[in-house]
Amino acid sequence: MNKQIFILNGTAGAGKDTFTDLLNEHIPTKHISSITPVKQAAQSLGWNGNKTDEARKFLCELKKFVNSQGDYIWNYLDKQVEEFKKDDKTRVLLIDIREPDEIEKAVKRYGAKTILIERLLSAPVSNSADANVYKYEYDYQLQNYGSLDEFKLIVEDFAEQINQQWAGKVIAVDFDDTIAKTVYPRIISPIPETIDFLRKAKAKGAEIILNTCREGKELKDALDWCKENNVPIDRANENSPERVKIWGNDCRKIGADLYIDDKACSLWHDRRDWADLIASLFEVLDF
Repeated sequence: MNKQIFILNGTAGAGKDTFTDLLNEHIPTKHISSITPVKQAAQSLGWNGNKTDEARKFLCELKKFVNSQGDYIWNYLDKQVEEFKKDDKTRVLLIDIREPDEIEKAVKRYGAKTILIERLLSAPVSNSADANVYKYEYDYQLQNYGSLDEFKLIVEDFAEQINQQWAGKVIAVDFDDTIAKTVYPRIISPIPETIDFLRKAKAKGAEIILNTCREGKELKDALDWCKENNVPIDRANENSPERVKIWGNDCRKIGADLYIDDKACSLWHDRRDWADLIASLFEVLDF
């Protein structure tokens, strides 16, 4: 299934919930927020759920404190992302995150794209999170002029755009000397060109399959390394369930639309510079 993760932002009253509801009419969508575990803690402290300016300021400061104490919020988000990946029905995950540094961290951690909802008549800034909303360069900026009919058309156009971006495409990628430089089985260092390409391909909806001879502990080491280095891998040495369903078999060869392997012989076989090769892929595939 073509799954995509977006970090969603906007000042209070911009229309993020409305955007989610409208997008869900076109693409099965789930909406979560980094503030959710903080709200749960706030409720146990007596917060009644009201979204006043005072309450928003309180939640903002409480979130800062929680983040300063460890990875509680990120552990929550990691769990939600893992559940999303296993969900056969939901195709888009929207994650509300307000702070620019946390947005950037989530982009790298989940291979996500970013969306800003702008509303000209949104509520005035009441906390530091709102004040920093525009201090990030977003992939998509969607205008909410206050007219529901106009906003519906904007969201419909957005849904059509992301549906066209590598929908259902599969990339099979080797690990050793392709994603990382290795002296087998020891992993030495990342190959940034490949990793950057995979992140952008994932953000455009591609499914990434690790296609490697590694097995057992060596395979686990590679997968753990990919997770630690924010390399988006959906599965390893397994065909896409969607393709197995379509073709009615689970063949030994990994079925893919693009194979990336340092040992491959292709139309780039005479190009020895890996960075040039990957740059060619960016150009050919319009990433």
